[in-house]
Amino acid sequence: MILWLSPMTKTTKHPNLLWRASGLIVLALITPLFLIKLPSSGVSTALPLDKLIHLVFHFCLCAWFLIGGDRWAHVFCLSFLYGLAIEFAQYFTPDRSFELADLSANIIGAILAVGIYQKARRRFHR
Repeated sequence: MILWLSPMTKTTKHPNLLWRASGLIVLALITPLFLIKLPSSGVSTALPLDKLIHLVFHFCLCAWFLIGGDRWAHVFCLSFLYGLAIEFAQYFTPDRSFELADLSANIIGAILAVGIYQKARRRFHR
């Protein structure tokens, strides 16, 4: 299990460890799905659905851990490194490839989640 190494003070909010553990378990369970060949529908769309899926997945991943009380920088790093690891693994997987566009969509999803979380936190925790 990943535990963030950060100094804790009396005012530091402790992350919900059960929330974090359940998120990490889900990640572990779905990771193999990112390494299998997906069937092609043969339908070409103007919207790059694959990139939208990357964006939404990393948005939800970051939102999950942010809601659980983890620090935004740790959550962003987790999302980035997870996305990078998956893309790197796909490079060695038949019928899959490393795509910078996928990595960019991952980063945009993470930035959106952190940004919305920070804005909501400032607004509702006054």
